[in-house]
Amino acid sequence: MPAKTQKRAPPPRKRRSERRIGCGAAYILITGLAIVAGLVYVSGQFFRVASVEVVGAQRLNAAQIVQTADIHVGENLLFLRKTAVSQRLFGSFAYLEELRITRGLTGRIVLTVTERQPVVCIQQEGWFWIADGSGRLLEQTSLPSQTEGIARVDGIVLLEPMIGQSRVFPADQRDKFPVLLQLTDAFREWGLLGSVARVDLTRAYDVSFQYGHDGQFHVILGLPANLEAKLSMFVHVRDNELGPYDRGTIDLTAERVARFEANPA
Repeated sequence: MPAKTQKRAPPPRKRRSERRIGCGAAYILITGLAIVAGLVYVSGQFFRVASVEVVGAQRLNAAQIVQTADIHVGENLLFLRKTAVSQRLFGSFAYLEELRITRGLTGRIVLTVTERQPVVCIQQEGWFWIADGSGRLLEQTSLPSQTEGIARVDGIVLLEPMIGQSRVFPADQRDKFPVLLQLTDAFREWGLLGSVARVDLTRAYDVSFQYGHDGQFHVILGLPANLEAKLSMFVHVRDNELGPYDRGTIDLTAERVARFEANPA
């Protein structure tokens, strides 16, 4: 009998499929790497600091703010840490009250600052210590010209004062601090800040202030109670009963009564 001829099986196609899958995976991997590389390049080119600007600075020096912020042109925006910038600035500038940091895709960094307002100053050992309405010490100067428009407070002594500190009063004078806060708040509400030249807190139960930097009126408040009513009476008398050339003492210690005594001619 003739021998049977055996048919050869067709070559397996599995290897070809595996090669196609391998090529596809390699293509996907290369494409992914290219995309990542592109993103890194774009972020490196377009997400860098192009400029740093300061808005709102009046007493503060804008150049010093930028230097202290330690933000440099060309720095990657993605690595900018706002918290660290804020800590550096608040730790360096006593006048700084609020800070807002904004950044844009164009690489523009804007530092918007709100400054504390000087309200009172206390003279001690040849220095003038300037403070805001909360009692925070903002500045130390020996020049009286730098205290113009700021009420000078008599009768308060500071205990080891340092710029940036608050409420540095000896224990026996801490009862005067709430009185000072009440006065500055009331002066602000009635638009008197900037016109009050001196405040006398030597005795907390006998408070007075000098109105007008030319010494126009000496205003006696007495006890620091009912400040709203007392200052309301003062403004009424100033605007309706006295003129720009009147000089003297306005006594507001009596309830709902303002007594004016003109200075001797």
